[in-house]
Amino acid sequence: MQLPLAMQVTTLKQLGAFIRDQRRQRNWTQMQLAQASGTLQSWLSGVEKGKGNPEFGKIMAVLRALDVTLDLQRPRPAPAHAPPAKTGTTQPARPRTQRRMSSGELATPQGDRAVGTSRTSARAPAIAPTVQSLRNRFRKKDET
Repeated sequence: MQLPLAMQVTTLKQLGAFIRDQRRQRNWTQMQLAQASGTLQSWLSGVEKGKGNPEFGKIMAVLRALDVTLDLQRPRPAPAHAPPAKTGTTQPARPRTQRRMSSGELATPQGDRAVGTSRTSARAPAIAPTVQSLRNRFRKKDET
């Protein structure tokens, strides 16, 4: 029986079916192909079912045992109605956050001090005072 001149394989399941068909055309058992390729029969069974993630080197050994070559070709161009493939797209740059200098002033990403900021206005809002801190503050005012 003659092999097809070219066959497109895009999934592991298709590759497994191809290997199984080639093995059956030669009237080989899985054990015979496993011995010819130096693999295990159980591993070959999984490959023929399209399961797992087989090593490329082992797949090549099986294809060599079957006298099958692997010809790599570029895919055909996408139809005009399909969106173009994403290649090399970059994410937009995130704005840099401002940081505080040791003096408490805001610094721009370039390291310059932000214009129009003072030490007090650059600080984060104060935490709400506790009842005890308010009592202490009013006691001090009363004592003076």
